[in-house]
Parts: sequence; structure tokens; C-alpha cells
Amino acid sequence: MGKRRRYLGDPIFTSLEALQQAVADEQAFVMMPARTLMAMTLGESLFLNPKLPSGKEFTPREISHLLGEEGSPLSTQTVLEGGEALLLSEVAEPPAQMVDSLTTLFKR
Repeated sequence: MGKRRRYLGDPIFTSLEALQQAVADEQAFVMMPARTLMAMTLGESLFLNPKLPSGKEFTPREISHLLGEEGSPLSTQTVLEGGEALLLSEVAEPPAQMVDSLTTLFKR
């Protein structure tokens, strides 16, 4: 059996299409601006687009940085521990809605 990935954050999606790709059965959902969701869930981890190639975990610290509460998120680093492999690569075609949403978020 293949190793099953465990997602540590609450799942969030860039679009209805991304949600439908990630889950097999119909699910209830709520749509809201990313900044609103991050402010409402401050202190929790969120996982953007779980089970999809463009997935990304946001830690509570990253979310605070994105909301402008702890300075620049690009000026800090986090050391990962625990023997997990970390693969960094460029996504061939980033989801347009995710790019638009993050562009809007970072303009604030």
C-alpha cells in the first residue's frame, strides 16, 4: 500500500473546482475572502488545496505574517524536523484563481 499523506491543517480551496477535484462525494462549503478566513481562524493551520499538486500548508505563524501582524513573511525561516522529505518545485501551470487571490491578499 502507498503511503497516505496526512494533512495537518483545516482544508481550504482556491475554487469550487479545486474542492471537487479533492473530494469524491458532495460536501457542504462556504465561500469567503482568504483574508477573512485567515483572520477568523488565526492560530490554526490551514491547508490550501489538499490532495492537489498545488497544495500548501499555512502554519499559524505564516498566517499571522500574511495578515501583517508579525512583519514580513519573507524575512523569516522555519527549520523542519522529523525525517519528512521536502520537495520544492515550480508548478507548471499555477491555478489562475489562486494567483489572483494571493495577489489581492498581498496588495493589502
